[in-house]
Amino acid sequence: MDRKVKDNNPLIKELVDLRHKLSEAEETIHAIRTGQVDAIVVENGEGHQLYSLKSSDQTYRVFIEKMKEGAVTLNKDEVILYCNSQFASMVGVPLAQAI
Repeated sequence: MDRKVKDNNPLIKELVDLRHKLSEAEETIHAIRTGQVDAIVVENGEGHQLYSLKSSDQTYRVFIEKMKEGAVTLNKDEVILYCNSQFASMVGVPLAQAI
């Protein structure tokens, strides 16, 4: 098939656009998961909306702290980034020392 015909195909253009959007979404998710961002701006039909990830993180931490199970977050080097007090009790160390 001729390259010019491919470029004029609306489905090909839509596919390229969707792949670009997917790539951006994956980059955003990676940044959120790795703590590189603490807020995101999303455009909706009425303008831009700012979502603070710190407030959701705080709610999450309160929830995790209230659990009866131990919870821990590790980085790729297996260093504890966060744990709840139940986890610290399970391993027999003070919470401040566990983190």
